Amino acid sequence: SCDNVFVIFDAWYSEKLDIYNEARLNKRKIEFYGKLTTKQEKQYKRDWDYTASIVSQRLTLKDDVEQHNKDETGEEKHFDSIKNTDLIRMMKVNEQQMIQMMIGVLRHAAASVFVTSFTTSAAFFTNMISRIAYVQLFGLFMGCCILFNFLMTVTMIVSFVIVYEKICEPLSARFGLFNHFPAIFDTIMISLTRVNHAIFTVYIPRIIIKFRYFFITFFLILGILGLLIVFYHPKLTPPKSRRYQFFQLNHPFERFEYQMRDEFLSYINEDKENITNPLLIFIFGVEDIDLVHPFNPDQQKTVDNENIVFNKKIDFYDPLTLRWLDTFLKDLNRSELFTNVQNTYSQWLTIGRLLRGFIKKDLSSNSTYDEDEFFVPSTRNE
Repeated sequence: SCDNVFVIFDAWYSEKLDIYNEARLNKRKIEFYGKLTTKQEKQYKRDWDYTASIVSQRLTLKDDVEQHNKDETGEEKHFDSIKNTDLIRMMKVNEQQMIQMMIGVLRHAAASVFVTSFTTSAAFFTNMISRIAYVQLFGLFMGCCILFNFLMTVTMIVSFVIVYEKICEPLSARFGLFNHFPAIFDTIMISLTRVNHAIFTVYIPRIIIKFRYFFITFFLILGILGLLIVFYHPKLTPPKSRRYQFFQLNHPFERFEYQMRDEFLSYINEDKENITNPLLIFIFGVEDIDLVHPFNPDQQKTVDNENIVFNKKIDFYDPLTLRWLDTFLKDLNRSELFTNVQNTYSQWLTIGRLLRGFIKKDLSSNSTYDEDEFFVPSTRNE
């Protein structure tokens, strides 16, 4: 939204600049909202005299095509480089000129604002292809918000520009702080301009050109080291501890957090309620189908009088399914991303031992089983 406001105001003052240049070419007197300072009057008179000389040269040398093109180039260059933008800001415009400026603003700025708004809303609308109702609702809501923001920009913001031109600009021109202290303001602006020019157009280009090979080598080495650190060693991995560590573990500040903290019951209870490492639950046998209506979350559909859709292809008595679940738990136990998997795996092994007590292994099967491994029955009814 802030970018759109800047675009609208920039287009507005660009159209105002065109009216200023047109008035100079047609030798029409330009009125201002407030009294010009001495420097602004000199600038205005210099622009007026320069425009008059350009017009006279065009009338005198209109038969010389080459010279005429040179004059037009110089004229456009002069018009594009306005040395005192306050003249444009303080220029008074009538209703007809405002209509002309508004047409130009909507023709240039509204198109660019629409492109940015449309692409952003389209990105949110792509969430509608999701099978989760709340994700669909979020994408629809955000996409409509972006389009509504575009309508507000081309209506409310543009209307505010007109109000600003008719009310705020005259007040700023008459009672502005900078108009009462023009010398101080001009001195500050000239100093800042010189500093900006020295830094960005003199010193920085010289440093870059002089040390270009050093910069190329230095940043290339940094990029290679960054790739090695992220992808090779020590790699970019999530933290293994939920506590922040600022010093080494043997430092007195860290000894309490990592050694003495667990000796106090209050901290133990606090850690149990800590949601930094939330409980992660895996659910099997359910289809990833959301029965909630995307536009009416209170309305839910049912399948076979159930609020969820079960996967009827999964048979938890099937040996392949049991083998896969056992492998899945072992992989979780070996992973560094999960903690306390041992309890879940021990419960799974307990179930396996119970099954081993009631179910005999198929002697005709060629498959071999480790005694420490979870026993998978070959058939359900054996």
